[in-house]
Amino acid sequence: MCNGEFERQMSCPLILVASAPENFEHRDTIRKTWANPKNKSPTISGLKTKTIFLIGRTSSRFLNALLKTEKEISNDILLGDYRDTYRNLTQKVVHGLRWASSHCQSSYTLKTDDDCFVNVPLLLYFLWKHNPIESNLYAGHVRWSSPVIRNPNSRWYVSESDFQGSRFVPYVNGAGYVLSLDVLRKFVKFSGLIKFFPNEDAFVGTVLNMAGVRPTYSARFVAHSAAWQMCNFLYLFVVHHVKPTRQFEFQKFASEAWEECSLSDMAHDWV
Repeated sequence: MCNGEFERQMSCPLILVASAPENFEHRDTIRKTWANPKNKSPTISGLKTKTIFLIGRTSSRFLNALLKTEKEISNDILLGDYRDTYRNLTQKVVHGLRWASSHCQSSYTLKTDDDCFVNVPLLLYFLWKHNPIESNLYAGHVRWSSPVIRNPNSRWYVSESDFQGSRFVPYVNGAGYVLSLDVLRKFVKFSGLIKFFPNEDAFVGTVLNMAGVRPTYSARFVAHSAAWQMCNFLYLFVVHHVKPTRQFEFQKFASEAWEECSLSDMAHDWV
């Protein structure tokens, strides 16, 4: 998938995880649960993913030293030369996607966050067995007509000089979206033509809209982690707002669902 800094595994999916520098527990838990290479698809042998955490620099020498050590030990961190702040999330994601395009040949790339659970075996199984959209794919939970926030006190504030217009084009929530390789390359090609603005989800959608790519809506990417039962994990791809302690619970559900639930009920489409 990747060469250079990371092991090469052609065509297997790449997972990019936006992570805050101080979220050591989040990353460690992800490595022990859904990013663990021992968690294989029950129906696809030999197919696995590579997970890379996207992190920027901080003003703390101590924290930067810890991150350097973690990077050397784990070999799964892409450190960017930008200040790691919420307002710089666009830079973080663009850096990760450009790196993925230049260093990897993954058929699909999933971008997610470090407070998400990713149902890796189910996603792999779907992409290789049932995915009806193999090219021009930009899929996740779509926001169809989100207003541009003009309040300077909001963390989502975008000035008119950064983005003109009162609403964004349809874009996929950044907690989880899948890009096919051709779409990743289109993003890289067009991303330099639009001024960065501090809403990474909307920025990605705006760039891809310019490239002629329209989002595919999927209810299989959800924004809450409460009340899910074991058999739900034969449907869900990504769950947002998951605390580290719940990652283990969801990983257990996802593994047991293949044995305990009816596979005939498994969805074979993005919806």
